[in-house]
Amino acid sequence: MTDSQPKSAHDFIIAADLGGTNLRAASIGADGTILHQTKIRTPRTDQPDDIVRAFIEAMHECGERTVAIGGRVGALSVAVPGTIDARTGTVLKAPNVPSLQGFALGAAMEQASGLPVILANDADAAAMGEVWQGAARGRDDVIMLTLGTGVGGGVVMGGELWRGAHSAAGELGHITLEAYGEPCPCGGRGCLEVYASATAIVRMAREAGIAGAATLNSRDVYDKAKAGDLAALEVFRRMGSYLGIGIASLVNVLDPELVVIGGGVAAGWDAFIEHIKREVQARAFSAVGKNVEVVPASCGDDAGILGAAYLAFKALRK
Repeated sequence: MTDSQPKSAHDFIIAADLGGTNLRAASIGADGTILHQTKIRTPRTDQPDDIVRAFIEAMHECGERTVAIGGRVGALSVAVPGTIDARTGTVLKAPNVPSLQGFALGAAMEQASGLPVILANDADAAAMGEVWQGAARGRDDVIMLTLGTGVGGGVVMGGELWRGAHSAAGELGHITLEAYGEPCPCGGRGCLEVYASATAIVRMAREAGIAGAATLNSRDVYDKAKAGDLAALEVFRRMGSYLGIGIASLVNVLDPELVVIGGGVAAGWDAFIEHIKREVQARAFSAVGKNVEVVPASCGDDAGILGAAYLAFKALRK
């Protein structure tokens, strides 16, 4: 990418990634160097101001470390697990942090910090992090899927994050695979999320009658698959096949160079990747399906904060 190394008059961005369990923040330089990181528990609260205070606490720690070495902070950037309006800085929908739903988080944080604030969806930020510093570095047309409790997505086209007409593009976990399939937390049925997430893996393990399934997590199911458990292997065959069907549809619509898969479920890569490839080859248009690569993410937990920082550096240049 010609625009992969943002330049700014400011030395650092303080970026944060809000999860349902933890809030992570870091001071990040314009070359992608992480100066300092911190992590605190995400407040369990129905008051959005409590979330704002947690952000400011974590970012203040990072800011102190930055100033201590003579650095300057140009902006704050926040990755949020939900639908956001990047233009107004408002969180439109946040199922895992419901206290933020409808809240003008950007304005509240600007008032609390005195700095510009850039908001991004967490999966969008992760996609930009992988494009800037990770598995998709140097690529212009990329799809990223994050497989965790749910399935998130980010789309980069022509080197730019594709936000859509209403800042809500990239909800890839909610493309429909089965018209009358499993109910999804979004209110729909048969979404990719209910067949390819950690939650889906656990549900399918229970349906398959795997021993101890009532207390298993997706990692446990993967460990059973590695040990040769036939029922666990079948769970990952189904999961990988559904994911491959979804990816093939996205490939046919968007024609990316690369599909990146991240999130906690990606740790079980060897149990499902061949099933993905088989479906992509069978269902994607031949010219596209033969050329697209499907690869694991490489930035790990840092993808979201890196991508959030990248988006802020770009905003400062405008």
